[in-house]
Amino acid sequence: MSEREFPSNIGYENPPHPTVEREVENYRVYGIRWIQMIVYILANFANALSGMTFAPIESQTSIFYSITTTQVNALAIVFLFLYTFGTILSIWLSRKLSIRMIMIIGGILNLGVFIRLLSLINPKNGYVFLLIGQIFPAISAPFFLNSTALFAARWFAPSQRDIATSICSMANPLGKDFLEN
Repeated sequence: MSEREFPSNIGYENPPHPTVEREVENYRVYGIRWIQMIVYILANFANALSGMTFAPIESQTSIFYSITTTQVNALAIVFLFLYTFGTILSIWLSRKLSIRMIMIIGGILNLGVFIRLLSLINPKNGYVFLLIGQIFPAISAPFFLNSTALFAARWFAPSQRDIATSICSMANPLGKDFLEN
């Protein structure tokens, strides 16, 4: 084997190149980060609530809207189908925009849940509005679920990132559990 293929000078004994910058050790953190975290948690929690709204009341929803239980279940399953599309969109936007804008876009998409109110005008023909009202929050779900670590990394000091990520990650499962109990 030639030295060109397996150079012996690679390893820990070589000092870093003088132009290589070290990671910044002093972080500036703002007190508002805790308020940002609360907003992030509430938006994530609300998204989870909208995804599972009809699961506990499947039979009542089926009777009220004169639809099948399969159609009621589709209101929750739409979140699974649109997760990939929402993930691609959220990754693309997170590379282009700030975490603040990601939260705003996710929050606005979350507000699409109010389209479901139009289904109450004529419940017999309201399923379309229910489904459209579920599509927007379904697209916004990855905005919150996939950006938890990014949120913690941009707003919290390294010593606080693990706990911030853990707290933010629990908002969605707690939101889903809230409806089931």
